[in-house]
Amino acid sequence: MKSLISSSLCSKLMRSTT
Repeated sequence: MKSLISSSLCSKLMRSTT
């Protein structure tokens, strides 16, 4: 579960940065 959340957060951060 934590892995999925981490991945989701990372993805959102990456998109935000882009």
